[in-house]
Amino acid sequence: AGSWVSYALGSANENLPIVPVALEYGEKADAWVGNATFVPHFLSRFGEKRIYARIRYGEPLSGNDPVEMMVAVRGWMDEQLVEFQGEKGWKE
Repeated sequence: AGSWVSYALGSANENLPIVPVALEYGEKADAWVGNATFVPHFLSRFGEKRIYARIRYGEPLSGNDPVEMMVAVRGWMDEQLVEFQGEKGWKE
């Protein structure tokens, strides 16, 4: 949560909006996470015939309370990911 708070704090201090983004991959292996370095991950996934992903962008959020901004962004992202989970047939 530290990085979220740092980003929200910087945004709030500079009066910059945060645009929330929700991203879901069709396969867990497609996500670049953890301690994996980019190039080996990219090369292992680039050979796939298809890689499915869904992305949604939210409305920009502004505010001067970084914790409120963090809660709002995470809440929006969680709602989108729940909706993604309810949608069937998008990977075909």
